[in-house]
Amino acid sequence: MKRALLLSLLPATLLGSLPVAQAATFKSKAYPYTLSVPDDWQSKKVPGVDVALAAPETGGAVPPSFNVSVIKVLPAMKVTLSDVRLLMLKQAKENVKDLSVLGDADISVSGLPGHLLNYLGSQSVSGQPTVTMHWIQIFTLKNNQAYILTFAAPQTSFDQDKQIANKMFNSFKIN
Repeated sequence: MKRALLLSLLPATLLGSLPVAQAATFKSKAYPYTLSVPDDWQSKKVPGVDVALAAPETGGAVPPSFNVSVIKVLPAMKVTLSDVRLLMLKQAKENVKDLSVLGDADISVSGLPGHLLNYLGSQSVSGQPTVTMHWIQIFTLKNNQAYILTFAAPQTSFDQDKQIANKMFNSFKIN
């Protein structure tokens, strides 16, 4: 069951033919990557995040979000994907109540070795009551930089939102 769920979330899934909102290409000003984002998603300022995007709010519900963080790593530290994985899990344990890891797998990201974490838990978002959320984090390393892509959505809307997330994950390219 977990393997089937994980496989349904992998960016390699061919979702290109699914209908979703029109996409625009986002090109980072600070880092050499691009990705496609739905035209109606809004950019938000979030400290420590290169780009933070959120779907339009509907009826007071927490909208899905997609963030890209880039962390410079010192070559002397010899950081590995395993090191980044451990950091992501540590941060999740510190910030997510009732953390449940659904998937943890090696994948390819923009043609590079990468890793996927898929987890559930609850969190208070923007001062709202605690919400059960679902996260997918995908990360890779290139040129002494860790690229961390994070998709988050309320568990209640995750199944419909994951199609958009997969399109964004699939479109991520490091130039």
